[in-house]
Amino acid sequence: MTRRRSACQRPVKLRVPARRTACRPRVTALDEPGRMYIAGWDVPGGPVSVDVVDPAGTLTAHWECGSDAALAVALLSDATGHRPREATAAAFEREVVALLPRDGFAMSSQEVCAWLLIRAIERLEQ
Repeated sequence: MTRRRSACQRPVKLRVPARRTACRPRVTALDEPGRMYIAGWDVPGGPVSVDVVDPAGTLTAHWECGSDAALAVALLSDATGHRPREATAAAFEREVVALLPRDGFAMSSQEVCAWLLIRAIERLEQ
């Protein structure tokens, strides 16, 4: 018995992102505790001070970011474990950092990863 190929072969179009976003390996789910970023501007328009707190409540790092662009790169880099692409950092700055209250904010690493996931889904739907 021989198998015959169908005369009607169609190529399958599969759209996947060239590079998948990923978060640090220690965060396995978005509902698990992750790192918290607690920040505030001492002077409006000046550098932002960011304290990084682990799930146990221990201060693990302190950053001074001189611009919104630097803050976007720092948050994305820490949440994912690698430096983001320029386009991703610019979009995060525009869509998230620019809308943060200037008297201070708190954000979790899961929220940063959730934004990346939503952005990837939106890009697939286009």
